[in-house]
Amino acid sequence: MFQQSTFYYAFENKNNSIQYCKKIAFGLDNLNVENIKNEKLPYDVEDLVFLIEKHLGEIIGKEIVGHLHIPRSKNEIDATISRIISRTKFLEFMKELLRITETIIQKSEQNLTNLLLYTYGQRA
Repeated sequence: MFQQSTFYYAFENKNNSIQYCKKIAFGLDNLNVENIKNEKLPYDVEDLVFLIEKHLGEIIGKEIVGHLHIPRSKNEIDATISRIISRTKFLEFMKELLRITETIIQKSEQNLTNLLLYTYGQRA
């Protein structure tokens, strides 16, 4: 059966749509992101999108969450989440690499006058 589009629904039910939007916005503002980040994925939840939807439903109700239409596929959402997590980890790695590089430069500058002579891993 053909499902009505969100656009059509919004025009036909303008007052309800505005109320749903306000409630969804309230729910999103009140999501405890830190708890979600630290929570293990329950066995009955397929992926992070559904976990967020579950928590949002606990705040504003499952019926209202059903009106939250995400215009992207679950695969695109999962890929975006993975990219965000990967980017965060990469930035942490780059900060650590920069710190190590700065330490090496600092130690090198402190030892400019010291000359170490090694041949094949042994002192010359």
